[in-house]
Amino acid sequence: MKRLRWASPLAALVGVSLTNLDLSALNVYVPSNLAGLTTAGLFTTELELDVARKEGSTDLAVASAAGSVRFANLVLARRGVSEPMLKLPKLALGIKKADVVARKVELGTLEIDELGARIVRDPDGSLDVVRLLDAAKPRSAPAAGPASAAARPLPAATPPPAATGATAPAASAAPAWSVSLDRFALKHGGATFDDQAVTPKTVLTVSDLTVTARRLLWPTVRGAPPGTLRITAGLPGGGLFLVEGRASLDPLDLTFQISTLDAPIEPYQAYFPFPAQFKGLFSGDSLNTVKIENGKLLAASQGNAYAKQIQVSEPGAEHPALSLERMEIRDIDFAWPNYAFVSLVSLSRPEIRVERAADGSINLRRMFLAPGKASDQDGAEKKEEEKKAQDKAAPTEGAGPDKKPGLMETIVLDFDRIVVDEGYMRFLDNTTKPVFSQDIAHLALTLRNLSNTRDGRRSTLAMQGIVGGDSALDMRGELSRLGEDFFADLVGELRDFSVASANPYAESMLAWFVKQGKLGLRVHYRVEHDLLTGDNEIVVKNLQVAKGPESDEVQKRIGLPLGLIVAVLKDSHGDISFQVPISGSLSDRQLDWKETIWSAVKQVLVKALASPFNAIGRLFTGGGDEKDAKVEEVKVDPVTFPAGSSVIGPAMEGHLNRVGDFLRKSPFVHLALSPVATAKDLESLKGQELTVIQRERGVPNYARAVTIYYRDQGIEGPLPPSAEEQLKVLQAREVVSEMRVKEMLERRASATRELLMKAEGIPAERLRPGEARTLPAEPGDGRVEFVITAE
Repeated sequence: MKRLRWASPLAALVGVSLTNLDLSALNVYVPSNLAGLTTAGLFTTELELDVARKEGSTDLAVASAAGSVRFANLVLARRGVSEPMLKLPKLALGIKKADVVARKVELGTLEIDELGARIVRDPDGSLDVVRLLDAAKPRSAPAAGPASAAARPLPAATPPPAATGATAPAASAAPAWSVSLDRFALKHGGATFDDQAVTPKTVLTVSDLTVTARRLLWPTVRGAPPGTLRITAGLPGGGLFLVEGRASLDPLDLTFQISTLDAPIEPYQAYFPFPAQFKGLFSGDSLNTVKIENGKLLAASQGNAYAKQIQVSEPGAEHPALSLERMEIRDIDFAWPNYAFVSLVSLSRPEIRVERAADGSINLRRMFLAPGKASDQDGAEKKEEEKKAQDKAAPTEGAGPDKKPGLMETIVLDFDRIVVDEGYMRFLDNTTKPVFSQDIAHLALTLRNLSNTRDGRRSTLAMQGIVGGDSALDMRGELSRLGEDFFADLVGELRDFSVASANPYAESMLAWFVKQGKLGLRVHYRVEHDLLTGDNEIVVKNLQVAKGPESDEVQKRIGLPLGLIVAVLKDSHGDISFQVPISGSLSDRQLDWKETIWSAVKQVLVKALASPFNAIGRLFTGGGDEKDAKVEEVKVDPVTFPAGSSVIGPAMEGHLNRVGDFLRKSPFVHLALSPVATAKDLESLKGQELTVIQRERGVPNYARAVTIYYRDQGIEGPLPPSAEEQLKVLQAREVVSEMRVKEMLERRASATRELLMKAEGIPAERLRPGEARTLPAEPGDGRVEFVITAE
């Protein structure tokens, strides 16, 4: 005790000084509920206490203190734990005046130097500091029974109002406590958060912590200047953090600026709810306001954000799935809970690597599915479908109050521009042999006016890129607002795409591979609600295909081999063009889009193939309705000949004119010419033998020549009375020589070929010899049949 002064009535001015009290000596007095906590350090204080009682009253007129309090090398630790919870080499507090009567504490300066704090989250998820605070809470005493009533202090003897004949005045309400601090200064501080409840275990350390605050007042007095606050710190893993602003605490009114420079993302990896691993540096600056008005919390922020050297990888992957040179988010204007506006989101040089594993899984999906979710995805989707079906079937009357709108329906989100510059994407598919790979380079995307508002505005999309090194991709269109009732209207074009680059798919799906060819594709897709409709205009230039070793999937589905389809559909320039419309519900998980596309392509091709044959023959289809139609036979009408003749009549000349026109329009189709001899031809050839005999022997009468020939054959039995009957017997016995039949067939094929070459200008190499046949039992006309080939 430094000094003491007394006065009457009771008044005292006392000076108290305590120097370097060893706090470890007080550990024996730590309450049992805090037995696990130890304290070390030195405590020093110098206080001047002023106490005075009102004259004639037991009430205090003055009760105040002023002075200083200091701690040196203060340490708080848990028993058995090597790292302390708190290290405080220096703390000094100046007390200007602590007035108990006025309930007012005026503090001068609080200085802390080299603070070291450590918070541990145990594997069970509990925080050591929270357990400590819980243990420090006073425990309520058990209710006293009748036996303890005597121990209770008696109330002061005050006559009841009835005894005095007067009403007691109501006690005046005590004023609320107020606290003010002129200055708070923390220098060279640090804090560590040791989290053992996450995998991997994570330690986050904040270094070089500096805090400066001035004019802190609680509660806030109307008209008082706001307090100021400045915080700087080194962030976990590097980077700098700055907060600077002013604050009023009651009611809450904060205005502060936050700046972050090159803060790494890696230290927080354990807190991402998915396997993807992140690297990169984040920076940003914002001006923020947080306050309470009419009992509601309002928050607003304006600023910019940046990130660079971003990499996102799947655990164990050799290459990152996503890398980004720089991201900028400019002119953020956010007001909770009303709106969020962003002027520009810019992604510079993003590189995306999409890889499909041999089991069909996609790396991007694996990366962003929480552990255990990938295997449960199908089951979850099935449950979702069942729930939708139940909700649809459930009665709507009396279903309860309307559902409250969600955040996306109450807050306005508005992005003026989203820009991707110099993007690159590579796709690898390990389900094919060989592995399919394709890339898109120089990808540029601009999305304007993306919003969730219901004012009818449309977003615009423009995207361009280079596919496979030399193919140009261009897509443009409009999108509706974000959220429900989605609408999109997109048109796009792909030019000069090398079809051979898709051979891994062509061989596995079609059993054909592409030798060469360039694809041009124009698309127009519309999405309204969940209905997708699309038109695909396809042009393939100079396509050449070859059959693979597997069974022909194209022939199974369409009825013709792909090589023949290509040859028929090519025009005089070697181009193939057709349109494929598709449609379907995006929400229908039962819809197989692969089969939908196959069905659409098949319908288009069957119609396209049928058209050229209308004038020269017929394409026969089967399979039921148009959707399942399949080509069963392609038939070109043959050139027919009079029995035994190789002369082409006028009607057949007209038919060959149409065949020539077909060949000119389909310059990559070849025809094999297969001559056929029938029974009529053989009978005619026999008759031609009698004509030769008549001419050789000089017999003027044909009937006489038949009789002579009949007798020369030495046929037993009576001679038939008429030449006609004799001829029938001769024809039944006659065997035409193979040489004569062969000569006739060759003359017919030659006559057909020459007419197509000379009159129609068809090159000889497109008219190939086919199989010659003799059908002695067939009663039809002799002919030359056409067989269409692609080579």
